[in-house]
Amino acid sequence: MTEPTKRQRQVLDFLVSREQAGNHAPTLREIAGHFGFKSSRAAADHLEALKRKGLVESEPGKARSLRATSPLVKLRSRIMDIPLYGSIPAGFAADREQDAEGCVSVDVESIGVKPTRNTFALRVTGDSMIGKHIRHGDIAVFEHGPEPRPGEIDGHSYTFVTQPEFLRLIEQKEFLEWAKVYDEYYGTSRRRVEEALDRGEDIILKIDVHGATFVRKRKPDGLFIFITPPSTEELLTRLTGRKTESPEALAVRQREALIELGLAKDYEHVVCNRDVDETAREILAMIAAEHARRQAPV
Repeated sequence: MTEPTKRQRQVLDFLVSREQAGNHAPTLREIAGHFGFKSSRAAADHLEALKRKGLVESEPGKARSLRATSPLVKLRSRIMDIPLYGSIPAGFAADREQDAEGCVSVDVESIGVKPTRNTFALRVTGDSMIGKHIRHGDIAVFEHGPEPRPGEIDGHSYTFVTQPEFLRLIEQKEFLEWAKVYDEYYGTSRRRVEEALDRGEDIILKIDVHGATFVRKRKPDGLFIFITPPSTEELLTRLTGRKTESPEALAVRQREALIELGLAKDYEHVVCNRDVDETAREILAMIAAEHARRQAPV
């Protein structure tokens, strides 16, 4: 970093003195008046130079937001507050009631995952995990999976697991496909699919286009059907009507859905979902036709 000039240092010292005195940040006119500049333009030029050198920053569009900073700040990792929900014994698992104790500030990069609304921390008690470099009083950070929606049953609609368990399953190649969608992990169990296929059963996977891409590579003989809404307006209405996402997550889901519609051309079959029962009958007919095709003599 280039060192500030003598005048730039004086302007910086002026800003710092105002901050330490608890005063508002000075305007360009006040800086120009203090140093006897002929115009506010000269003050603005000095401030721009200080910003480029990482010594001053401001919030765009906000008046009197100038503040002195340090180039070392840019080297710091992002810090976030994570709720602390009590303690957990080291070693064997044991039931615990949630007991909010406040928050702990953590370096995001140090925990290896991006914290979400599902991230929480627990205080470790006991020394039975010293071999894992976990000691009494340490803070452990966890990430629980998505909460079941109304009507969803664990083990039936989905199997809900913690994020560490999900990441372990990824490493062990237990998923036919998986993805992180809107800060939540989803995946299809490879073992369950293969066991069902070995029994001669049909398996229907309701997955997005990214998951379908992975499945197509691993199961190229599958039947791939793209289901579309009657219109983009109807798609957005359906997504909004679900009321299962935050406004931020809903905006991302809507944007991604519109992009995915453009990939329908890559599928062998496309079904327009105007009516659920009619759509189901159409898909079952496609499956029956595929069975007949494969069983027909060559």
